Amino acid sequence: MSIAFRIQEWYNLLQDAEPLPADAGDDERQKREDELASKELVLAELLKLAVNLDYADEIGRRKMFDLVRKCLDYFLL
Repeated sequence: MSIAFRIQEWYNLLQDAEPLPADAGDDERQKREDELASKELVLAELLKLAVNLDYADEIGRRKMFDLVRKCLDYFLL
């Protein structure tokens, strides 16, 4: 279930993104927004791939269920 580890990796990258300082310029703010959007796109595409996986393995199914729940919390909040 290596895709679960890739999803976890990209999710962690989004979670670990440092907040932008208040005195940041427009160029820096735009660059940060573009980086976050790119990371979100990769994560969303990985989740789309995960829909078609075989979840017969209990451990993999639980891991993926946990990840999807975390990702939904991130995207919906």
